[in-house]
Amino acid sequence: MTKVGLLIPISNIRPLFTKELFSGIKKAYAETESNPEFHNENIGLGIQPSEIIEKAQNLLLYKEVDVIYALVGHQITAELIKIVKSYNKKLVLIDFGTNSRIEKAVLDNPDIVSSVSFGLSTIYWHLGYYASLNLGKKALVSSDFFHSGFPFASAFESGFTQNGGEIVGYHICQNDDDELASAGQNTFKKAEAEKADLIFANYTYSNIDSILKASKKSPNLALMTSCLSLPENNKEDYPNIYVGGLKYFIDLQNEYPADSWIGLLAFANTKAYLNSGTKEIPLIVQIQKGWSAQGFTDTQNEENVFLDDLKTDEPKTENTITSGWTNPYLCI
Repeated sequence: MTKVGLLIPISNIRPLFTKELFSGIKKAYAETESNPEFHNENIGLGIQPSEIIEKAQNLLLYKEVDVIYALVGHQITAELIKIVKSYNKKLVLIDFGTNSRIEKAVLDNPDIVSSVSFGLSTIYWHLGYYASLNLGKKALVSSDFFHSGFPFASAFESGFTQNGGEIVGYHICQNDDDELASAGQNTFKKAEAEKADLIFANYTYSNIDSILKASKKSPNLALMTSCLSLPENNKEDYPNIYVGGLKYFIDLQNEYPADSWIGLLAFANTKAYLNSGTKEIPLIVQIQKGWSAQGFTDTQNEENVFLDDLKTDEPKTENTITSGWTNPYLCI
């Protein structure tokens, strides 16, 4: 029987995050193996190196796990790889798609380490690239404070400016209830003042609510974001929104009829890993115009674009994405 260890952080923004992620991983294993045994270690917010290494050693020494799935800060990965390697076990690094150090760790230890990515930086780069070709050359970036120091906006800007696009302004919103409630109104007001053609919304989970409401009142301004920034099973239509996602994640929706993007992404990534081993999983991006309760399965949209190949002129991750990110969870 395979023994699977889990090092998954909690989230004070999305309390059910750990449960959702574990449910996705567990379902993927249930389809490929007979009754694997799971062992979870509580690592808090996933940013204390000594605590995480201790919990990893517990899994390896006392629980005798065969593989560990870990969503941890990138400053911890080198030591974690060293520990797992000493036990001759496997490590799967779960990554939201932000940092080139994950890729390097996989390349340096291909027999021990694999990574599964939610691909957010790739999604946002292509959203920017697509927007500058099709929607206009002036964009406003709107972000909650939780995201403002992270590289997702940089990925969008890199893709957007590749074709002559210009970032004409920023709106950074503190994680304060009053500021979040007025974020939509203030964002669209600033975008109109700057004569922006579109808005890139870089928000955490339900923090995007006021942006969505404001977008319905400004149908001439396109709104760009990813599926992870949208609340699941919303009951409204947003005709002027452009949503980015990964093709293999979208293709597996019918196999994972859950209310959680996190669970579905964990299922899709884990299944892809189990099917391919340490082989690279291509991040094929879908950009869809319009959003409704059916999400990516809605067939009434005017536009549904697959980017089957990464652009040949897309900059390498290490040249465009800041490597200073240490917090393990985003958009949750």
